[in-house]
Amino acid sequence: YVRCVCFQNIFLGETNDPSMRRFVGGACAALLTSALLHPLETHKNVKQIHPLTRRVEHPYAGVWTNVGATTMTTGMYFMIYEHMYTHVCNSLLRPAIASSTAITLTTVLNVPLSVHTKRLQQAKNVRKNSKTVRQKVTLRMLRNVYGMALARNIPKSIVKYTIYEYSLRTHFLPT
Repeated sequence: YVRCVCFQNIFLGETNDPSMRRFVGGACAALLTSALLHPLETHKNVKQIHPLTRRVEHPYAGVWTNVGATTMTTGMYFMIYEHMYTHVCNSLLRPAIASSTAITLTTVLNVPLSVHTKRLQQAKNVRKNSKTVRQKVTLRMLRNVYGMALARNIPKSIVKYTIYEYSLRTHFLPT
């Protein structure tokens, strides 16, 4: 059992609130992975829109938006998930309800920040007159992106956390 004493003391103090512990744990994990893997994400995003681009010149374009967004939304996700999981009636639907609630609420924050990050990545790595970089963000576009994000993330989250809770309870936690 390894403790991150620095984060525990700064963010948690002496609290035993499991929701806050999940928030800090998720936020720390997101902070590190987002910062370390951002160049790969930038390369993927540039290549998806402009496959003929040979080299990504600014791999850390949009890194602060990405790190900030994923740190907060991942921390919030785990905090909401833990809260919902402990307060929903004990049934097979418990992980599904908790995960779909958490993903729906965090998507509200994550989508606009994700769009902004991708635009920063494109603006720094693709010619300046690119239509995707100059395109104005509208409410209609955000609504469509929200819809696509929720349609992809809710089923994925339900399956993932149902399997997670089942395997945790049946194989990894003592009875």
